[in-house]
Amino acid sequence: MGMKGTFLRSDDMGQSWYVQEKFTDNYLKSIDFANEDVGLIVGGSNSIFRTENGGDSWTDVGIEQSGGLNHVKFINEDNAIIVGSRGTILVSTDSGESWSKIDSKIYFVGQDFHRKDFSICLPPEGFPMPSM
Repeated sequence: MGMKGTFLRSDDMGQSWYVQEKFTDNYLKSIDFANEDVGLIVGGSNSIFRTENGGDSWTDVGIEQSGGLNHVKFINEDNAIIVGSRGTILVSTDSGESWSKIDSKIYFVGQDFHRKDFSICLPPEGFPMPSM
């Protein structure tokens, strides 16, 4: 993932890498897949891109949102969450085809999606707030 839409791809478990065909000039920050075919990429300028063919091609989902998007995670094959700047939380229940915004008013210091049922957010007041 990187600047001006650049990222590397491997089709052989990391033995070799090549530059993925460019489909945006936006800064790409995070990628996740629901399965071997359906995946999402998020990044600067409200970028959400979706693939249904394992990353061979990507489509701009096109949402109305201000601020950059920092991290995407599939919870399961249908449900995904995106967090971004200024407390942005976006959720999808259709594998990333459409998105709903949750107005959190929480400043995200960081995200840890390694556990599927728990993350920690720090609101501006500094008190830890567990969330799903």
